[in-house]
Formats: sequence, C-alpha cells, structure tokens
Amino acid sequence: MSIAKRIIATMAAGTMLFTGVSLRGITQNFSEVTVLAASTTTETYTYGDFEYIFLDDGTIEISDCSTEESDIEVPTEIDGVTVTSIGRSAFSDQKFTSIVLPDSIVSIGESAFYACYSLTSITIPGSVTAIKARTFYSCTKLEDIHLPDGITSIGDMAFYGCAFTEFIIPASVTEIGAGVFTMQSITTIEVESGNPAYTSVDGVLYTKDLTTLVAYPKNREGSTYTLADATTEIAANAFASNTKLTEIILPEGLTTIGREAFFYCQSLETINLPDTIHFIDEAAFYFCNSLSDLDFPKSINSIEESTFWYCYAFTDLVIPENITVLGNWAFSKCTGLTTVTLSNTMTEIGGSAFWGCSAITDVYFYGTEEEWNAITIDSGNEYLTEATIHFLGSSNPTTTETSTTEETTTTTTETSTTELTTETTAETSTTQTTTTNDFLPGDCNNDGLFSISDVVLLQRWLLNVSGTSLNNWEAADLCEDGQINAFDLCVMKQMLLGL
Repeated sequence: MSIAKRIIATMAAGTMLFTGVSLRGITQNFSEVTVLAASTTTETYTYGDFEYIFLDDGTIEISDCSTEESDIEVPTEIDGVTVTSIGRSAFSDQKFTSIVLPDSIVSIGESAFYACYSLTSITIPGSVTAIKARTFYSCTKLEDIHLPDGITSIGDMAFYGCAFTEFIIPASVTEIGAGVFTMQSITTIEVESGNPAYTSVDGVLYTKDLTTLVAYPKNREGSTYTLADATTEIAANAFASNTKLTEIILPEGLTTIGREAFFYCQSLETINLPDTIHFIDEAAFYFCNSLSDLDFPKSINSIEESTFWYCYAFTDLVIPENITVLGNWAFSKCTGLTTVTLSNTMTEIGGSAFWGCSAITDVYFYGTEEEWNAITIDSGNEYLTEATIHFLGSSNPTTTETSTTEETTTTTTETSTTELTTETTAETSTTQTTTTNDFLPGDCNNDGLFSISDVVLLQRWLLNVSGTSLNNWEAADLCEDGQINAFDLCVMKQMLLGL
C-alpha cells in the first residue's frame, strides 16, 4: 500500500474515532476547505493558462488557472465572448504577484484568490458589487487594495490574514461579515463619510449607531480599550488574535458577545462581564491564556461550547447557580485548574468540558451526593469526576466567591482536604511550568493564525511532499501523544469544521 493510501486509511479510522466530537476553534465553514477540489459537471474549455465555462447568459466565467507567470491579466473577451465572472476558487493557491481584472467583470466568486501567498497587487473593477467570503483569505503579502464605490458587501473572512496596515471602507458598503479584518498588521479601520451603516471611532469599526463593535484592529496601539457606552453587542471575531490588549472594559447594557469574539487574545488579563450580558457565544474566549479570573454574569444560564478552551491561567473555578449547563469542551485544556466549585442547579456537563484539565484535585459541590449523581456528565470529564468530591449542602456559590477553603473545614473531609491542598500546590507549580505554551494549537506554519493553510501544510508533510517542513511541531501535535500523524490532521480539520 502506498504512503498516500496508508494515510487516507488512517484518516478514515481517525474520522470514525472523532465522530460526534465537537471541536470548535475558529469560524470557518469546512465546505469551503474543499475549494481546491470543487467539482462540476459543466463542460470546461481552455484558453492559455485559463480554464473557463459558459454561463447561462452566454458570457464566460474563468473557472480555474494554472500559471508560472508572476503578473497576469484576465482577458476581456475569449473568441469574441465577454468574460464577466471569476469563479469560486478560480485562482486559489497560485503564485503570481499581481493580477489585473477587466472592467467587464461583474462577479468574483467565494475564495477566488484563496491562499495566493505571493499576491501583492490587484485591480478590482468598478462593476463588482460584492467581495464574497474568503475571497482574499491568507493573501499574506497583499498590503493594499482599493475597493470601488459600488461595493455593497464584504463577506466572512474576506481579507483574513492579509497584510494591510489600514483599511478604508467605501461609503457604499452596508454589510460586513465576521473575521474580515483578522490580520496581524492592521492598525486602523476607517469609513468614508456618508456610509449609512458603519462608522469608525479612533480606528475601531462600529455600526453607525454604535450599538455593535464590528472589528478592533489587531495591531492598534494601546493595552487597554473601553468600548462605547452605547454598545450592546460585540460581533463575532471582533477582537480575534489581538495580542496587545491586557484589559478590555465593557459597558453596562452589553447583552451579547459573539462567537470567537476574543479568540486567541493571549495577553488579555482583565475583562469585566456586566450582568446585562445574556449570551456568550461559542469559543468566545478560546486561548485567552492570560485570563486568570472571571466573574460570570448573573443573566446567563449556560457556558457554550469551547468558550474557555486553553485558558490555562484559571486555577480556582467557581460556577454560580444561574449557570445550569456547561457545553462541550467548555473548559478544555485549562491545565492550571486545580479546584472547581459547582451548584446543585447544574443539570448537564457536556462532552470533554474538562478534557485535559489534569491538575484538578478537588470539586466542591453545593448539594448532596444524590444531586451530584443526577447531573448528566458526558464522557471526557474523567479529571472532574475522578477528583475528590466535597458535598457542601444546599447553599449555592456566588460569582464573588473565589475560595472554598473555609467551607470545607466544616466537613468531615477536613484532614484529606488539607492534604490535597498541599499536594495541589506542588502539582500546580509543575503544571504551570510545563503547560504555558506560547503557541496557537494547529498553527503548524507558525504565522500566528490557525487556518486552512495549516491543514494543507500538515497534509503535504504527511504525504512527504518534497521541501515541506513544519515550523511548529508542538502546535501540530493536537492529540498530544508525542506523535504527528493523520489523527492530528483529523482533529485539525474538525476544529475548522466546527463539528
């Protein structure tokens, strides 16, 4: 059996192993990950380096391109027929540095220039009205772009990973998706005057009425940021991958924190969560590994999937009585966590909610053993269930409690609790020394972002493609078994899929 077939077989087995597991680490529809292998039954024709198809209106769409040229120009016509469209993924993963599109182009498909790592220059015709999802995803050398005044929408992650330092949104844009401005170099986002939907406040993008913070530039100066008083929502990916902010001050009246809003904010140490918040979406604080303490809002009743994954600065976790459900992977890999305090109002602890929390020694439960046994605790929570459980009666914890030491001295387990505390101190010290990894899981190309580029790199490395190397081995070992194989690739794909 060839190496490729062995890997495919192993991946199939790995996929079966992970069936039903929810791994959420970044917003990405994995249907888009297959952009390099999109299939179609439409007849395809060739013109030089281009492949094209005929659309229903009789015009031409460029569907694919394979070229060694560094500068390319898309023709206005082919055999007398007008070229009006760039198809989905048509130029993905190409190495050219610049491309000129004719004024006849009215549509550019999703992921059209996906992972064009060498692209530095492109001209967008004024007839184009939409920049669709992932159009320039991971165009890591694209430093500047001029959007024509007719653009009305910018899709999810359209410029994810680009090299802009500033971005100007045309007055015509009325719709902006999630993760559009997740890029390492961006310092300011400006909006042209007259835009009815958006505004910029000191380089930070808000909706016109200031009720939603849409995007905070990752490379904006300053370690502290205070949101506008009128803000009621933080959009998905709004602060994603910001490594400068240490403190974020949220206004009273904030109600919603979007998915992955603070994803990979590694330096974030302090954030207040006002009690007006009623929903915190999945993976909101994923890999905020400097965040050590948090008071949960009184108005939420659940912790969603992967919300605090890799927050390994947590040591003593107190879940108040208003929270009754912990989602899958809610506190996974919080490796500094030693004690967990729960209420008898808890009804469900999702799969792997405490997976990888190997330092947990004590669980303090405000309830009886019978009430503890009534909680639905899914698999992957052995570190929680195999810890010493202390039953503390029916008086429930509050968000202001940070220690249960005084409570436990009145129980019959006083002696064992003291001994466990001593052991925990030593264990915590060891854990903190070995687990404060300064890398993003899955980021095997070490570019500070976790994306399809990492999946492609790992896949090529596993296939032993010549010249392929991993820049960060630890980040690739997602199974944490000391080996890098197709099982890690399966986990990586599922993290992008959000399955």
